[in-house]
Amino acid sequence: MRLQKFMSLLLSCIMLCLSFQANCLSIYAEALSAAEPTTDSDGTQAWNKSLGTDAYPQFSGKAVSYISEHGEEVYSNTNISCNNHSYVNGICKTCGEYEVPTLENGAYQLSNYGELVWFQQYVDADNTGANAVLTADITANKNLLKEDGSVSDVPVYKWTPIGRDLKLYYTGTFDGNGHIISGLYSYSDDYYDYCGLFAKMKGTIKNLGIVDSYFGGKNCYHAASFAGYAVEGSVIENCFSDSSVVGYAYCGGIAGETYGKISNCYYIGKITADSTDSNAISSDKYNRGTLENCYYLESCGLSTTRAVGKTAEQFASGDVCYILKSSENNLVWGQNLSSEGSMPVLTSDEELRVYRVTTVKDDASSSYYSNSSCTLPADDTGYWIDENGKVLYSPAKITKDTTITFKQFVSVLGDVNQNGKVEKADAAAVLRHVSGISLISDEAELLLADVNRDGNVDVRDAVEIIKKAAA
Repeated sequence: MRLQKFMSLLLSCIMLCLSFQANCLSIYAEALSAAEPTTDSDGTQAWNKSLGTDAYPQFSGKAVSYISEHGEEVYSNTNISCNNHSYVNGICKTCGEYEVPTLENGAYQLSNYGELVWFQQYVDADNTGANAVLTADITANKNLLKEDGSVSDVPVYKWTPIGRDLKLYYTGTFDGNGHIISGLYSYSDDYYDYCGLFAKMKGTIKNLGIVDSYFGGKNCYHAASFAGYAVEGSVIENCFSDSSVVGYAYCGGIAGETYGKISNCYYIGKITADSTDSNAISSDKYNRGTLENCYYLESCGLSTTRAVGKTAEQFASGDVCYILKSSENNLVWGQNLSSEGSMPVLTSDEELRVYRVTTVKDDASSSYYSNSSCTLPADDTGYWIDENGKVLYSPAKITKDTTITFKQFVSVLGDVNQNGKVEKADAAAVLRHVSGISLISDEAELLLADVNRDGNVDVRDAVEIIKKAAA
């Protein structure tokens, strides 16, 4: 009997210890999440936990607060007293609250990642017609992608596409205002999910670049940089992407399945999807929607007949930037052609505008691009004529868009009398012209007399002719 009582007592003690251990582990997990957020060197990482959703503490999710109510210990994502928010990239380090953007002229002004997340939650709260304007470049995760387009490390923040939880579609206007969003990570392998900056839209996205971002998963349908699904009436214009898109079907570099209009856009990222249902810009499955003036990097992974493939050299040269149409609100497609590896961007800096000079010689044409001026190739066998008939000697600088045509000299430069050789008689003809004794009226002779190519026939040309004759 004593042995039975002893064993019963021992068993009770063991059960009590196990219960205490479990409670300790639970308290530890909650305490870790509720502790002062731990941050990396730039203050962006913190321990968080969306209570009721997350099984364990993690860097993403909501901050956990600890309060005491009537003697009870309570952990909450919302019930926290934070009188002075300390925002890092728009997220409070103390309570995890997202910074609220200001509303100006009917549009929310977004300047950081926290404000972008706030806007996503606001739209998904059935405010489908809300408008937004970016006032600065926005970064979620830094250096998200490897060179091959895969994700470099576990992202701190996971992006929930705007409109994913909506039965209706986003109908507002999202204006990038020439800015760039980087580091978005929208992953899903679910057939029913839509991955992108937006999930489903019927509104307008414009003047925006998305780079260093990842959208989709190998089994995902409707993955793209800007919108997974765009219905009739949607507009995506003056946008570009250098991001990774991964999916199974109905995927695209710019949009997934599209019934609306995509114009003046380009994609230079890496896309991996079923080529029969997807393409470099938007799904070709049913050839729905309209693609106008859109381009893609030929090595991006997929091609399409509804947009134009370009080489890396063509993108770098200024070719693509020039043929993209101008935007609005004083924005233009520009490119720093003096910087190696630069790509077209939307900018208000006129110094980045790209000019093109097309030269026609021997029925062959070539194009030259520049931010300020194009220098004509040197050629002593002839001269150039612009669209207005003006004679241009090489080397010469052209500071506008134009087409110029090369004309061959009827004789060698300096052979004013066109007898096949340069001699003192040619110099004498120039001197008579300069003194007014006998003017040279023939246009061809005048061109041959202007040896130094300064646009004038004077004594200096006579001196150059004498030098050539002596040689």
